[in-house]
Formats: sequence, structure tokens, C-alpha cells
Amino acid sequence: MASPVKLPSPLRSVRFHSAEDFVDEVKPYDSAFMAFTLGMAMDFVAFGAPSKDPKTAPTPTPGTDDGAFYAIYGGDHLILVLIQTPLRPAHFLGYPSPPPAPILAAACARLAKAVAPRSLSHQVGGPRDAVMAFLASLPDVRTSPKPFSCTACSARLGTLPDPDPAPAPHPEGQPAEDAPPERRYLIRNALPGDALALVPLALEFSAAAGSASAGAPSPGRVRADMRAAAERGLLYVISERPRASDAQDSGKGEASSPELAGYLLLGFATPRAVAVRHVFVHPAHRRRGLAESLVGAVTRACLGARPRRDGAGATASADVDVDVQVDVPGCGAKSAVRLLYKDPGAARVYRRCGFVVDEDARDPVTGAKLCYAYEIRDIVPS
Repeated sequence: MASPVKLPSPLRSVRFHSAEDFVDEVKPYDSAFMAFTLGMAMDFVAFGAPSKDPKTAPTPTPGTDDGAFYAIYGGDHLILVLIQTPLRPAHFLGYPSPPPAPILAAACARLAKAVAPRSLSHQVGGPRDAVMAFLASLPDVRTSPKPFSCTACSARLGTLPDPDPAPAPHPEGQPAEDAPPERRYLIRNALPGDALALVPLALEFSAAAGSASAGAPSPGRVRADMRAAAERGLLYVISERPRASDAQDSGKGEASSPELAGYLLLGFATPRAVAVRHVFVHPAHRRRGLAESLVGAVTRACLGARPRRDGAGATASADVDVDVQVDVPGCGAKSAVRLLYKDPGAARVYRRCGFVVDEDARDPVTGAKLCYAYEIRDIVPS
């Protein structure tokens, strides 16, 4: 018979005066389960509030007292955190490692006493067990019946595919063909000047994100945010290179300008990790392996791994050539890259890029979970 779990005593709650105080205290607990909450707080400390449209209120100074930052301790041991920053109205939970269910329930009950229920006006997100336990401690807070459920996963150097894969064999009796590819693409770090062309792509991504989004941003804000991300070295694009036939068809002897086919946005950087926030490929350029090429190339750059010998990888369709010219992101090389996925088809793509996408997977050395269920619930106004 299993012995009962001993609750750490006494449980105490702390509300930090600022995001900076929270980050200073919680940084040593950086882990897969803290990556998104800690990363959001660090983004706010580093960059302040999101870009504003013209003629709106000025951007608050980074690191102000705005937002809410809580922690629950058992003695000196950190058990649970809850944050809300002016960057987004939702509240997010996290913990250094999954606590036993009785301890998590007790910590959530203690947190519920510290948080005013009326302040939970938009969404609550985090590891699924933490979200469920926290909301169970707030019976007067109602949520939508259908949560946004997804999976948090990560990639490390040890999980990346071989950078020097064997070339794909040609069918027996058929010589290798050197015909030029029909389409050529380039993956590169974004430039501030790409911001305007990225606006329609980012707006389409926002619309597709649906209930997980905090609302549709305006084109002006998107352009400013994309420009800022490019300046910080956290944005990558994939563009289609002009073909020689395009120049001939134009009758001017000049090919058209490269068209942006998609982008990848990083964020939530912590001392150990960075997260893939957005991945989007325009519908006209899909079914060519471009999303996988983009994620694979940027993930390797984030981890400081050398590029694959075959460029972006062997996943692009036969008539597509993808060149990779990417640098380490502005946050520096990390030991892990994290992301959230919902679609099983996306899971297969991310697995081929080196992400561990199975919820029961564990680190062979530490035994720590590498993947877990993540959930965001909409708060229903009373």
C-alpha cells in the first residue's frame, strides 16, 4: 500500500511587486514546465508592452508593476506560479516539475485564496493538471466547455536528426537526374524591411489560431511587432526565389522580387530555452515540405547545431529546392527549443525536426518528462 503524500508545510503565497522581481526569483527554476510562464515574464521585462498603433497610448516602460505575478512555496521549495502580463490578458500557470496531485491541489487552493476571482476575466492556461486543479479551487469561476487543448514538446541537441543523412536512392535502373527544380526557396533571418510583407501572413495566422488568440490585432500593430522581432533577431522567413522563366515571361529580362511564402516567430526566451510562437506558410505554398524545412532549419540554429548537409532536409517535394542561410537567434543558442502543437499532422512534422512529441517520453538520463498536455480555457463572464 502506497504511503500518503506528505504535504510541504507551511504553504505560503507570494505576490511579487514587479515582473523583474518575479524573474529574479524564478529564473533558477527554469524547466520545460516553467518555460512559457517564465518566458512571458522575461519578454515583458526585456521588451515592455506590445507595439501600439499610431495615435494610441504610449507604450509602458518595461519592468513596471503592471500585471500579476504569484508563487506558491512549500517552505523554501517553489511549487506553483501564476502570471498575467500587460502583453496579454490571460493568466498562465507553471511549475518547476509536476507535483503529486495532493500537493498540486493544496497549492492551487492556496493560490485561489490569493487571487481575486474577478481578475480572471479572459483565459487561464498552463499544464492541464494545474489548470484543472486551479479552476477546481474557484467554483464561482465558469469556463467554456471546450478548452483549447494542445501538447507542449521540446527539441534538444540529442533529439535532432542526423545532419548528414544518406542520399535518397534512385529507383533501380533509373539514373540520377540533374533537372533543375521547379521552385527555389530561401530560409533566412528576417529583416526589418520584411515587416510590411509579413502583415497579411501574420493576420491569417492570427485568424487560424482561433480561440487560443487574445483577439485579432490590427495591421499597424502587426507591422510594428514584426519589425521589432526582426530587429531582435527572433524572426525568420522563407521566400520563393525568382525563376529564370519568370524573367522571360515578363518580357523585361528581369525576374520579379522574392515572394515571402511563410515565417517563423520565436519568443518566450529563458536562460535555457526559446519557444517557437508562430509557424505559418501561405496556402499557395503548402504541400511542399516548407513548414518542416523552416522549423527544422531554425531549430538547429537555436540549438547551435550545424545545418543538415542536404540544406533544409529531405522533406521538400522533388521539384523544390530549399537553401538555408540562417544565424543563431538574437537571444543566443539555447539547450532546448519548445513549442505547442494541436494537430496530429503537425506532430509528425515536428518529430522529423527533432521534437519529442509523445506525452509519455522521458529523458533517459534524468527521467524528466519531455512532453506534456497543455490547456487554455476561456473564462465565461458571470
